[in-house]
Amino acid sequence: MDYDGGKMRENYRIADQLRRAVYGEAWHGDAVLELLVGVTPEQAASRPPGGNHTIEELTLHIAAWMEAANRRLHGDPALLLGDDDWPPAEGWAASRERLQAACEALLTSIQKADLDAAVPGKPYDVYFLLHGVIQHTLYHAGQIAIVKRLV
Repeated sequence: MDYDGGKMRENYRIADQLRRAVYGEAWHGDAVLELLVGVTPEQAASRPPGGNHTIEELTLHIAAWMEAANRRLHGDPALLLGDDDWPPAEGWAASRERLQAACEALLTSIQKADLDAAVPGKPYDVYFLLHGVIQHTLYHAGQIAIVKRLV
């Protein structure tokens, strides 16, 4: 798998980091889907004190940005505004499924991605985009962990 000057090996490593952030075995602790285990629809929809985002809103937001990154890998600038950035609740089971589907689609695209390619409409390359998606996922995973304790 180490061909193209090591690029495919790096693609694998990036995919592995996204997989760990979402599914588990992450260095930092619980991954997103591990945090969502046992969360009821009522808990997912509960707004914590201070009017912060619900677990379901955070889950859908993570999915939306994975979907946007995937679209960007395929040449679409994928600007997320309003409901595209923070999608409305679709039902807790559907929201979790959307997150998993978005992650799986992105993982597939990462394997073929040209990490040095420019991202449409952005001043950065695919490598930076993909690491940003992982960082974004982990940032919001931390929020989910806090909200889970509060609700």
